Amino acid sequence: MLQTLKSAFPGPRLQLLLKSGLFGAALGILKLGNFGAVSFLFFFAVSAWLWLGSRSASVATLAVIAAGTVWILDSRLFLAAAIALFSLLVHTLIGVREVILIRRKEWGALATVLMLYAIFFLFFLADKSASFAPKQALAAIASFFIIKDWIRQSAGDAFPKRQLIAAFVLAFITAQFLWAVALLPLGVINAASMMTAIAFIGAELIISHFRGKAHKRFAVQTVLMLCALCACILAATAWHF
Repeated sequence: MLQTLKSAFPGPRLQLLLKSGLFGAALGILKLGNFGAVSFLFFFAVSAWLWLGSRSASVATLAVIAAGTVWILDSRLFLAAAIALFSLLVHTLIGVREVILIRRKEWGALATVLMLYAIFFLFFLADKSASFAPKQALAAIASFFIIKDWIRQSAGDAFPKRQLIAAFVLAFITAQFLWAVALLPLGVINAASMMTAIAFIGAELIISHFRGKAHKRFAVQTVLMLCALCACILAATAWHF
C-alpha cells in the first residue's frame, strides 16, 4: 500500500508531504482509537516505516514524544495544534535528513529547538508527584538522541565517539537542571522554555568546540546570552510567596 502511495507522489517533495501527512493521520487515529491495539499498531507501523526510511534516532524519539503528548491532551484545539506541529517536525526532520529542504542548518535548528521544547513541555505537563526519577530519566534520554543528531548534523562525523560522549554529558547535565527547574514556581511554558534554552545553547557550545571555534570570548558571550534568556524568563514569571 505504501509503495502504491509513493508511486502516486513521484517527486521527493510530494513524497515528503505524504510521509508527514500520514504521520499526522496515524497520530490522530491513535488518539481517536483511545490507544487501542489496532490504532496503536497502525501508528507503530507508520513510525517504523518513517524510521527505516530515514534511519534517524530523532524521528523515533519524535514518535514517542508525539504519542505521549496526545495521550495527555484532551482539548480538541490543542490536539489539532499538536498533530499539526508534529507533522511539521516529521516533514522538517526527514527533509533535512534526505537533503530535500534548502537551508538545512536553519531548518535543523528549528526542528531541534521545537523537539527539545516538546520534550520539556511534556515533562513539566505530566504529574511529577509520583515516579519523578523515571520521568526525569526518560526526558534526559529523549534529549540525548535529539542533541546527538543535532551535533552530528552540524559538526560532521569527524569525531563520532567524542560527539557521543559530549551528547551524553550534556543530557546528564540537562537532567540535573530538570530537577532544579522543577523546584522553581515556574509555569509549564516558562519552565520548558528555560530548559530548551539550556539544552540548545549547551549543544551549540559543543558544536563550536568540534568546529574549532570555541574560543574564550565566544564561550563567555554564549553563557551570558543564556543567563540573559533565563533572567528574562524568570522576570516574566508571576512569583507568589
